[in-house]
Amino acid sequence: MVRVPWGFTLGVLVVASLSLPAGAIDGYWQGTPGVPGDWANPDNWTSGIPADIAYVNNGGIAQVLSGTPSVDELHLGEAVSDSGTVQVVEGTLEAGPIIVGVSGTGLLTQTGGTVHDGSGSSDGGAVIGMNVGSHGTYELSDGELNLDGLVVGDHGTGHFIQSGGIVDNYSGLTIGKEQEGAGTYTISGGQLETDDLYVRHGMLNITGADAEIRLSGGSLTFRRDASFSAVPGSTISIRYGSMFNYSEDPTNLVGLNNLTLKINNSVNNTRTFWAEVGGKDLGAVSAGFLSNFALDKLEIGHDGDPDGSKLTLSDSRDNQPGWEGAEALYVGELLMAAGSYLDLNGLNLYYASSTIGPGASIDLNGGSLVQIPEPGVTCMLTLCGLALLRRRRMA
Repeated sequence: MVRVPWGFTLGVLVVASLSLPAGAIDGYWQGTPGVPGDWANPDNWTSGIPADIAYVNNGGIAQVLSGTPSVDELHLGEAVSDSGTVQVVEGTLEAGPIIVGVSGTGLLTQTGGTVHDGSGSSDGGAVIGMNVGSHGTYELSDGELNLDGLVVGDHGTGHFIQSGGIVDNYSGLTIGKEQEGAGTYTISGGQLETDDLYVRHGMLNITGADAEIRLSGGSLTFRRDASFSAVPGSTISIRYGSMFNYSEDPTNLVGLNNLTLKINNSVNNTRTFWAEVGGKDLGAVSAGFLSNFALDKLEIGHDGDPDGSKLTLSDSRDNQPGWEGAEALYVGELLMAAGSYLDLNGLNLYYASSTIGPGASIDLNGGSLVQIPEPGVTCMLTLCGLALLRRRRMA
């Protein structure tokens, strides 16, 4: 039995094993290594088509081409020397949990169809790169992936590469969960919908401006060792959630300079929704946009929301060790939809341009809202992004 990852309780898995239906069996892929074979062909498995745990460990490639294969768990690359691949082309694969790279190397590619977890009585979710030394990769170009929790890089190395399709994760997404692990989520297209998005010892990399990242009911969190990169025009939307930043190095979060952060928290909701400021308060100068956790755009609410949205700035973390002054937020463009509300909470917000809708309100509460003359700001943001990217590539 493998070590149980975050989100999956050993007790649940033991109970599940004791209550399996009659005839439920483990199955080991025995198809020719390196040659794709049909999952639905019982001859490709040691004991016929599995119903309990499906293992692909022999360098084989199991293809889901149609139908609805269903197993309680899917393991790819169980031992250190093992490797295994599953290709989902059409049909629906039900498995939960899904572990891509247990202690060895695993690859799951999805070019169509549907993958969803929790088919049996085991917990759902997916882990990409589970144990120390493992390597797991999930490639999604089309189709739909439905999960109850996703870890990309647990104790091992995990990569999630999304160029299309839909990820509907109705629990948390963690990138680089443990310190000895490493995770990367690269998205160039398609939709990523999740509750929390938690970047710990890993990287979120937006390589296509058409990619849609939406958080609903959770928060966007960058921990101290997090990295974030994004192309110009990238967007992350948060509904009923906050944005937290624990990083102490703006060069690690260079993607903020190209990011539009959309906040959609109804003003009628009694909760307080936060956005952490992390920049050095250099005053109303364009230098404040350079290597200083600056956002390209902050959009509070949208035209289709009749209630408006709300946000409160926060300085709960020391993002600038050695800096004696206060921290502030620099934004290239501030957009507030009609009826929206912004509480500066005693902090300073500097912006280059703004569009404030009718009925929108801003409470300073001891802070200040200051416009920085437009000329040079856009250039400064662009140069900042290029300089930091160049520094990262040379590192």
